[in-house]
Amino acid sequence: MKIQYNLLPGELLEHFEPVYGKMVEGFSETELADAEERLGIRIPASYRSFLLQYGKCSLNSIQNYLIAPDSLQLAYDCYRETRDEDYDPDDPEWAVDKWWSEGQGWVETVNPLAELFQHPEDEWNRFVKDHLIIWHENQGCWIAGIRTEDFEKETIPVYIPDELYSYTWEMEFPSLEEFLTRMIFAAIEYKNPQIITGNTDIQDFFDTNQIDRELLCPPEKSSPSGHCRSFYLPEKHLAGFFLYDVRGENDTLSIYQLP
Repeated sequence: MKIQYNLLPGELLEHFEPVYGKMVEGFSETELADAEERLGIRIPASYRSFLLQYGKCSLNSIQNYLIAPDSLQLAYDCYRETRDEDYDPDDPEWAVDKWWSEGQGWVETVNPLAELFQHPEDEWNRFVKDHLIIWHENQGCWIAGIRTEDFEKETIPVYIPDELYSYTWEMEFPSLEEFLTRMIFAAIEYKNPQIITGNTDIQDFFDTNQIDRELLCPPEKSSPSGHCRSFYLPEKHLAGFFLYDVRGENDTLSIYQLP
């Protein structure tokens, strides 16, 4: 069989979930439909398909966490909750946190939502796009979302706020598929792979296994987090993730021997 390049997230879970997880399972159509009715949106087709087929795979909640349909939220709804439950426009100290830093003394951090809340909701789109929040880091250090205006795009980028409570979202992954691939890799990253670093050793592995680097790493939009590409060698039952950036300074190859 031919080498498989850049497997879809679902294909990766088909390989890795039975080995490092529990079982391949997705959410029901009813669960997704209920979430869409509650939110007043239609979940993007590609992500909807992933949730239906693979949403309940345990690898989706080992390192970072997929948000289940009944907990999905839009960013604007989160902002409204914060404003209605906590915001006091007459309190100049609202959202000002003070914390002690060695060498700096007391440092003030201002929640930028205070600036947003000075404007009515119908003006929020002047400052921030609405996002469907789909994943979060295991300790709550970041959230990831899809812009609602990107729902119909063929390639859907994934955004992360530049600070957890900021309304400034930055594109972190140029495609949903790359984001999900990175989440799957994060779930198995420490499952005792063979790790190869250094351009010479990585290229030796590619040459020995006849891996075409151009097919593995096609030209594409840059990613602030670097790229994560996958491959599978059916005859050897080897799967791998290649993490690289445009500078080629910190390339890492992680190889997994599958049953």
